[in-house]
Amino acid sequence: MSNELKIFKKPKSPNWYVRGTIHGQEIYESSGIPHKGLKTPSTQIKDYRDRRISELREAYIYGKAYSATFLDAALNYLKAGGSPRYLGEYKGGEWTGLIGRLGHFKIREIDQEQLNDLAHEMYGHCTPDTQNRQFWTPFIAVWKHNTKGQKPLCPYVEWQRPKRNKSKTRSRKPCTYEDAISFINALSYPAAKVMFFLFWTGCRPLEAFDLETHSLNPECDWIALDETKTDMPRGIPMHKCIKPLMSFLKEQNNEHVFLNTLGKRYPSNRKYNKAGRIIYNSGGQMACPINSAKKRSGISITPYVARHTVSTYLIWPGGVSEMIKDEILGHASENEMSRHYTHLPRKSLIEAINQLPNPVGLRDDLTDPCKIRAQHDKTYKSNTTKSLTEKDFEAISQWL
Repeated sequence: MSNELKIFKKPKSPNWYVRGTIHGQEIYESSGIPHKGLKTPSTQIKDYRDRRISELREAYIYGKAYSATFLDAALNYLKAGGSPRYLGEYKGGEWTGLIGRLGHFKIREIDQEQLNDLAHEMYGHCTPDTQNRQFWTPFIAVWKHNTKGQKPLCPYVEWQRPKRNKSKTRSRKPCTYEDAISFINALSYPAAKVMFFLFWTGCRPLEAFDLETHSLNPECDWIALDETKTDMPRGIPMHKCIKPLMSFLKEQNNEHVFLNTLGKRYPSNRKYNKAGRIIYNSGGQMACPINSAKKRSGISITPYVARHTVSTYLIWPGGVSEMIKDEILGHASENEMSRHYTHLPRKSLIEAINQLPNPVGLRDDLTDPCKIRAQHDKTYKSNTTKSLTEKDFEAISQWL
């Protein structure tokens, strides 16, 4: 029985491959190292082959756990149905995300100090909450999964996460709908539309800013989102009070539903990693109108307060079940079947969202079709007559 690995090139593949049998284990894998048209193996691929032979022999002598890497543990976790979110993707012959940075490390060599350094390198510009969500949670999920079974790859370890900065945690206290209406009435028209939508749908602010017109189905009391923060599509029921506004905005046939006072979509202050995940979001899309409304109304409300208010009012006094509430708010769900019907209106969710109170005393330019059209023309047509350059638009849009 051969205990060597042969190096070869595979047709239509840019990388070197290795194949052979080591102590009864058959190997046929890509090295991820480009051959660049060379006829003879390079020193780099030879070193890779020797390293793989050494790893396989160690696994044979000491057991797989001795030479197992974080990539081995992550693949076990994914094969068992674990979530790939934040772990990374295999693109262009290499892994991105957490696996791309940690995958080649052996399990027995990973320690707390090493992880702290890597977390700081990848997410040092983020809050402790973001570091926990995007680095520590997926890492610990992979590690814990591989501590189980007859021959576990990972020993049991109590990894230390970063502590949350309690002085900067986002408030999760809801407000009353009376205060919400007073606050919306004090906002400029473009910002008032966004806040009105948030308080009667429970959407995330980013979902509202990114909402496209083709997703609106006011005739069915429904909004269908293809992409969300949880990387899963979902349907959003419409409260009957926002139907006139949504119907009008769909008639406008703009690419995005909500526009700022310049008639442009709200600016994106987000940064993405190689896997396409949001790693930084500074907010500030409506900072100026919200601060002005706070001074006029004496009420302090942020866009995310609307989501907590909807969640609270659905449970009480709405009497909606926890499961229905979570579906309306788009919380991550393990129900794979429900994701296939996100474009179909669901009567149970529509009935539940209508348990929210009707907006008594709300400004007419959000609820009356005639007033909506008049205010829309006043806001946007008047701005088109201003002679602003592209630089002016970019400078002003940062404050809207």
